[in-house]
Parts: sequence; C-alpha cells; structure tokens
Amino acid sequence: MTGKSAILSPFHCFIHLYEDILSAARSQDILRMFVGLLCGWWIYVPVHELMHADGIDPLRKSGIQTLEDRFLQLIEKENQC
Repeated sequence: MTGKSAILSPFHCFIHLYEDILSAARSQDILRMFVGLLCGWWIYVPVHELMHADGIDPLRKSGIQTLEDRFLQLIEKENQC
C-alpha cells in the first residue's frame, strides 16, 4: 500500500459503508435520520456556544473560567519556568 492510498483508505471505507447503508435503508429511515441530525444540530450548537460565551466549561470541576482567568494562568505558568 502506498502512502497516498494508506491515507485515503479510511475515507474510501467510509464512503463505501455510507453507500451500503443508504442503499439498504428506506427513504423514511433516511428522512428520520436527517431530521434527527438537524434537530440535534439546532439544539446542541447554540447551547454549546452560549456555554462558551458564559465561560462555562463542562469538563472543569469549578465550572466557570473567564478568558482573563485563562490568560492570567498562562502568564503565571510562563513566569514559573
């Protein structure tokens, strides 16, 4: 396998798998899938971005960190070195 084909192999596998799934599915199933994707997108993205705007990071235990706090932490780390 050459370098180029090794890099493109996952994409080719995905495309073939996607084609197989779409050819086996009914049009109603495909429509339900896209409606679910659109609903999820229109709910998830605004909530996610609003959390960023408020400085809420769900992976942090403290919950809230402003950009200024992050900047000050970076400066403190650089000064410690």
